[in-house]
Amino acid sequence: DAVYFVEVKYRANGQFSLADLPKDYPWDNAYFIIVSKRHIKGVTLEELKAGKTVGEKTRNYLGQRKEFELDKDTILAFCEMAVKFFEGV
Repeated sequence: DAVYFVEVKYRANGQFSLADLPKDYPWDNAYFIIVSKRHIKGVTLEELKAGKTVGEKTRNYLGQRKEFELDKDTILAFCEMAVKFFEGV
């Protein structure tokens, strides 16, 4: 089994790309969970290096990540909580 480094980032605009990381980012096995006012999405460092990004129109929802085996209802509950928490941001 592999060990992964997971970072959770809040982005009011829902945008995240390789440009948001330092050039010498040290963890090749990193996953990024991007929380916005509307969604929770996930992307790996490998995917970012391949040109993928996270944005309002991308479909890389956390519930579709098989690595985490997360329940979609639980993710929706966290989305609702995040919306309430970040209302003033």
